[in-house]
Amino acid sequence: MQKKELEEQIKENTNLIKELMESKRLEEVQCGEFTVRWAAMAASRFDTTTFKKEHEELYMQYLKPSTSKRFSIK
Repeated sequence: MQKKELEEQIKENTNLIKELMESKRLEEVQCGEFTVRWAAMAASRFDTTTFKKEHEELYMQYLKPSTSKRFSIK
């Protein structure tokens, strides 16, 4: 039971940090020896649904850009 409570507390604290960083438009914060990052990450993902309907040679045509964010403390 203690592990579950700690995991929930970590999740709540992580979300709070993310909200604060968002509100201040910060992507990186230095906290002593730790660096906290909450930044947009660009990636290209393969659209398999469309690919299945088309020819294999057209693979590159069906990459669509997407953006995500990564939170880390190092």
